[in-house]
Amino acid sequence: MARAGRRSRGRRAPCRKATHLRDVIHLGTSGFVYDDWRNLFYPKGLPTRQWLDHYSRVFSTVELNATFYRLPTASTVDGWRQGTPRGFRFAAKGSRYLTHMKRLTDAGPGIKRYFDLILGLGKKLSVVLWQLPPQMNKADPDRLEQFLGKLPQGDLRHAVEFRSPNWYIGD
Repeated sequence: MARAGRRSRGRRAPCRKATHLRDVIHLGTSGFVYDDWRNLFYPKGLPTRQWLDHYSRVFSTVELNATFYRLPTASTVDGWRQGTPRGFRFAAKGSRYLTHMKRLTDAGPGIKRYFDLILGLGKKLSVVLWQLPPQMNKADPDRLEQFLGKLPQGDLRHAVEFRSPNWYIGD
């Protein structure tokens, strides 16, 4: 038996405690621009241009749905990055042009264009979420594998949301 204050062999050192829960767990929502939130979550009279600032004082992350529907401008991306505190994280939704229209094929130029803009979030970009259309099933896994192979690697993480139940059924 080990004495108090001493580690015995084979025991791991205690984990370093995070100074703030915000350093360990990021809580947020899928998007932050909802008219229904006016006067409920957002204070009465707060201009929409200040919504992200208010949001980022309450939550530490947000899923950017806008990036699914259209490419943001560089100034919009800069505004997102600069308008949030250090440590804030973005989960950017991948472009539906690539997932739903191109269906992951011939995606090279679109991938480059998307990341030329979205990487402007810098270290605040935590993950890119690729939502597959419900009609895309696992019948062609090579297409998905080829698409994923074209995505930027390194510290950037990618997540795939399978909308077809076919992906969850065994062979």
